[in-house]
Amino acid sequence: MKSEIYHILNGDALRDQFPNIRGELIVAKECLVDGDVQGDTHTEFWETRSRYLKSVYGTTRDVYYSKTVSEFEKILEIKNSSQVNLWFERDLFCQVNLWFCCWLLKDKKIESYLVSPKHMAGWNGFGGMNSEELKMAFTDKLRLSDNDVLLFSDCWLAYQNNDNEKLAGLSNSDRFPYLEEVVHAHNQRIDNGNAGRPERVLRDIMEEKNTIDFNIIFPEFNRREGIYGFSDLQVKRILDKIIAT
Repeated sequence: MKSEIYHILNGDALRDQFPNIRGELIVAKECLVDGDVQGDTHTEFWETRSRYLKSVYGTTRDVYYSKTVSEFEKILEIKNSSQVNLWFERDLFCQVNLWFCCWLLKDKKIESYLVSPKHMAGWNGFGGMNSEELKMAFTDKLRLSDNDVLLFSDCWLAYQNNDNEKLAGLSNSDRFPYLEEVVHAHNQRIDNGNAGRPERVLRDIMEEKNTIDFNIIFPEFNRREGIYGFSDLQVKRILDKIIAT
């Protein structure tokens, strides 16, 4: 019989460093902050993501379904009365994945908690924490009410539908004070057809450091714009686009 305690982790890196805490691990292996997220059904959504990730990163459909969809399907199979611990950081990358997971969970009668690196400075996440610090984060987890889960679920739907005005309204939350800043950063990714905030910052770094060397630019971008939580793949795509123009 499967455990009634689940830990939903944002990415394989956290799984690799996960401490000895009882429960089944489910890994959200997606970057929903990046690319097309349309689809009225689960099937349509998986197909949309599979096509996008293949076109941009070369991920085959078989790999996407076996590695990513299979994990999300485990979330759909969680039974009522289970305890679900959502291990997600505060940056935009992690938040969008969290919103989606809460959308998958919203109709379940479960006991849910948010585990976050709230004692870490700035937008630093679980990666800088050792086993004991991760256990402490788990001890300090925040119990999520049904309304909290619904809030994150509604954030996902607004994000998916490109309804930035609604998303901004949802982000005004006393329970999650960082949410407003994160959503604001998302809304600044596009500026009425002009270069968005990430691209502008990358251009500033390139000019200030007089370089197009990704190994120099990427850590500086993360230092300035850790709020986005972009991986090297996302930043490299933006940088390559800048260099090509």
